[in-house]
Amino acid sequence: MIDERAVVTAKFWEALRSLRASSGLRESEFEQFALMVLGLACVAESSWRWADEAVVRTRRFFELLNTEGPHWNEAQFRQVWNDACDALTGIFKADVPREPASSEACHRIVRLLNGFEWSWGSRAEFLTECFDEVFHRVVGRLTGAGYRSGDTAAALAAHLSAHVDRLSEYFATTGECAVLRRTVFDIGSTARVAVIDRLHFLVGLRLALHGINAEDKLPSEGDLASFFGGSFLLVDHPRRNATVRRPHSQIWADQQTSLEALDHLLQNRSDFEVGLIVVPGADRSAGGWRSELRAHLVQSGRLLAVIDLPQERSNRSRKSISAWLLAEGGRSGNDVLMLDAKSLAGSGELRDASLLMEFMAAIVSFGVPEGWPSPRSARSRRSSSDDLDAMLNSFFKDGYRDVEGVCRRVRPSEIEANGFKLAASAYLSNAVRRKTFMSLLNSEPIVAALRRGQDHGTRIYVIGNNGEGKSMLLADLAERLVQQGRRVVGVSFGLTDRFPFERPKNDGQPFIYVGARTSERGIALGRTAADVHRMVREIHVSAPRLNVFDTIVRHLGFGERRYLVPLGLGSSFDDDRARYAELQQLTESADDNARIFQRATPNRYALGLMRQESQSSITTFGELSSGEQQLLILALKLTAYAADSTVILVDEPELSLHVSWQRAIPTMLEIVSSRLGCSIVVATHSPVIVASATHRDDLCFVARRHALTELSLRQRRSVETALFDGFRTYTANNRQVHERCAAMVSQAIQRLNAPSPIQDAELPTVKSLHEELELMERIIQMAGSAQLSHARQDLELVSHTRAALNELVAIEGGGT
Repeated sequence: MIDERAVVTAKFWEALRSLRASSGLRESEFEQFALMVLGLACVAESSWRWADEAVVRTRRFFELLNTEGPHWNEAQFRQVWNDACDALTGIFKADVPREPASSEACHRIVRLLNGFEWSWGSRAEFLTECFDEVFHRVVGRLTGAGYRSGDTAAALAAHLSAHVDRLSEYFATTGECAVLRRTVFDIGSTARVAVIDRLHFLVGLRLALHGINAEDKLPSEGDLASFFGGSFLLVDHPRRNATVRRPHSQIWADQQTSLEALDHLLQNRSDFEVGLIVVPGADRSAGGWRSELRAHLVQSGRLLAVIDLPQERSNRSRKSISAWLLAEGGRSGNDVLMLDAKSLAGSGELRDASLLMEFMAAIVSFGVPEGWPSPRSARSRRSSSDDLDAMLNSFFKDGYRDVEGVCRRVRPSEIEANGFKLAASAYLSNAVRRKTFMSLLNSEPIVAALRRGQDHGTRIYVIGNNGEGKSMLLADLAERLVQQGRRVVGVSFGLTDRFPFERPKNDGQPFIYVGARTSERGIALGRTAADVHRMVREIHVSAPRLNVFDTIVRHLGFGERRYLVPLGLGSSFDDDRARYAELQQLTESADDNARIFQRATPNRYALGLMRQESQSSITTFGELSSGEQQLLILALKLTAYAADSTVILVDEPELSLHVSWQRAIPTMLEIVSSRLGCSIVVATHSPVIVASATHRDDLCFVARRHALTELSLRQRRSVETALFDGFRTYTANNRQVHERCAAMVSQAIQRLNAPSPIQDAELPTVKSLHEELELMERIIQMAGSAQLSHARQDLELVSHTRAALNELVAIEGGGT
């Protein structure tokens, strides 16, 4: 998924860069000057974080800039600029870099900020996001490490340290770990950071903007214990070079790698509770003193886990990187947990870097030895994603277990036999990659119903068991309706439909096949993707169809904003974020969209959508679940091909759809049919679809014994009460609630009156009956019950049943 905030800030960065040419400043000077302007803007907007005097002075700067600034000369501007910088000096008690300043550049930057549009949070939040974006660009250049290098390791450290109050970072270049702890977990209002000199003020400013009090003095040689004591330590040198010599200097600046720093800390008996050491390349396997250091970590029991991290594209050398989790007080002989995040990066539910690192941290909490500084409460903490919880429950429901290609506990003896190589991939095997006829049914009743509803559009549902001939019925309808001069569209999602294969060619084509097949007997994924892109374009450049599609996607739980996302872009790893400015937001104007599509390279973009419950995340079509993709493809096909006097035939739209998604289909069909004037015939096995089709223009026929019998609205509203127990889905007029509530009261009475313990044991306990009532209540409430008939009465019945159970227990307890 793509965070929309990252898209907006990437576009801001592109707009900001375009101002540099007219500024008279070199590129590096302009970027750092822009960062200072953004920092001042953030301070001025966030008055609650700092002393009033400093905030007043920064606000005064912007007031003067907006009122008198256009008439200043450079000398006047610099005087006011220096005063604003002095205000920051007062806040941070540090020298503020006085970058070359330009009055004109400052005006342009402020105008850009004031005119830029965003769709989330407050202005202060927007300014902070913009500051962070420019900060990462500037720091990536100053350190030579690249844009957002180290973010993945920072995310892992943040999740691993979620239970620790204090964080110490030995090579702080961005402060990302501290920021994530603060913003994701709302913990860690203080952090000890040892910052490279030229980044000292910038990192301190960023942490302060996120409400973090940075203790940013370098640790002295004699006081390392106070710097690290009682905290989670992160050591990630920005250069990530391999060590070429034994460290010989005790000066912090001479420690050129994470491994040199670790060796220095251990020799000085530094006392850190838990630490994550990010180690690149050859340092994980080379001999000499490096091998001795690795052997010490393993044999002493300090090494808990080795996590191989995904390679970062911003790191030009493409070094492999591992993170070593260390803890004090380890026991000799403990297994070492090996995890490989590389094999999972960029796939499925773990495309997001933070989610992948959260998954790794959760496995660590299950797999490391008992007693490390991770309380059981941390292990039971709910994940930030339901998908992540489901994966953890699937793999580790009964506790830790080795998973091929992902994680494995390794004995110290095996590591010793491997030369104390500390790269997880050396101990994990590669994960396996999970790569004309006569209709049995007389269609006349449906043809007659279509004729009656031709002027206003109607929906007809045909339900029946396998073998009753529903698919053949649709093929027969296609032939008959074409012969009658009707335009017919065939839609299916399986390869076994009975429609003739006729690809869309022209508007006058009588029958159009838009099913799953892309040839007479097969399917080509490339052709399918091209068809989706074509339908997206056709809908968004047609005002009537765009209006219908907007309504449908909202009904399906997506937000109003949609994007064209370049293919291959959708992961938060590496430097993909640098391309976020390429995203194109589709509009409510068909004419504007036509111009957007004219500029876009055909078939090189994917549709990006936003879920209503997560308005800051853009999810590309390929990242959606298979069910969501199928619903959207159905919506695209219906909207793109619906027209007056057209009949759309849909064969089994419920294939592979969860019952809750099946319930959304009738409303989708009603929207298309009523607004675009078409009629729709659906062949389905799903009683949920039929039970949810409650509009006055919805008709239903049951196929049984080669005949079509119409079901009344009353009859089909109670087609399938068993869905309540089997699929935990509440449908309108569900008799299961009434029947089960009555049975519960009866079972409670029988249990209380049971003459023997044997009979008593055969009946459910009152506690289990209460738990069943709670589940029943949740199912009704989650089903959007306000729109379902009798839902309120069913909820009241559940409440009365609960009261009856309590009264029975009270009577039994009172002995009356």
